[in-house]
Amino acid sequence: MAEYELDRERFKELKHFCYQYPKWKKTLSEEPLADRVDIERAMLLIEKTARDTSPKYAEWILKHATYGLTYTQMRVPCDNYTFSYLVHKFYWLLDKRKGY
Repeated sequence: MAEYELDRERFKELKHFCYQYPKWKKTLSEEPLADRVDIERAMLLIEKTARDTSPKYAEWILKHATYGLTYTQMRVPCDNYTFSYLVHKFYWLLDKRKGY
């Protein structure tokens, strides 16, 4: 997993970015058009990154990243080590795509 390591503070920033997803999804229709475009773009970035990380496990990666559900809570159909590897890869890819 060393290949997908991030600085601790950057990881926290990306994690909290993803945690906004449920709120965005819930309030999207209430937002002004300009804000809606930015929110949709952010949501698509998270969804696409999960799919690009692993099409097979994208659903579980997305639930973990956006709702904070654990491996055990979701009963992911792969071993914990593999899932952990994919989660690290997801945040690493998100970091590259989000920039700065």
